[in-house]
Amino acid sequence: SMHRRILASDATLCAVGDVLVRFMRNVFPEHADIVRRWVVQSVGLLVAEAKIQAAEVEALSPLMQLTEFIREEFAQQRALFGHAKGISEKNRNYPNNPTTRADRIGWHEAGTAYISKGTTFGWYEEKMRRRGDVVAFSWRAVVQEIRNGGYGTPPIPRDVVLDAEGSTARLRLATLPLKMFRSPKTDKKKRRTQ
Repeated sequence: SMHRRILASDATLCAVGDVLVRFMRNVFPEHADIVRRWVVQSVGLLVAEAKIQAAEVEALSPLMQLTEFIREEFAQQRALFGHAKGISEKNRNYPNNPTTRADRIGWHEAGTAYISKGTTFGWYEEKMRRRGDVVAFSWRAVVQEIRNGGYGTPPIPRDVVLDAEGSTARLRLATLPLKMFRSPKTDKKKRRTQ
């Protein structure tokens, strides 16, 4: 949302520059070209600065911090997303593959990832505590960014398929594109999900 504000400010300044150039053409035509060059140069600088600020804002974003941490854990094969059928927050170890030591921190199906406060964010907080780091944002901040950023649909109540004990539960899941959790360097043949 901060980046959007920066872009809105840039757009406003561009509009003001355009009005100034038109004014100069009508009132002082002999100086219009100089003013136009100044405006074009200023707009170029604003766009360059907006790109730099966008990168800084993105690095500080709660969602980007969380997804970057998940990517690192996927790369080390210490975390994975389980299949979306049978979603349950009760068991973090992946039951169909007892040889893996990876924690199940969410679920996936058809290019969509599902993350939750208890499973994904709880795991993240636990990992950060073990490292001696403090989580500087809340699950609510992550959810708000998902809603504002258009990454997917907002968290919705979801009926969960029967778990191992035969009971059902309702979870609030955030839905995101699965590709957000894949490292850009990841080979397509090596999937980080099971």
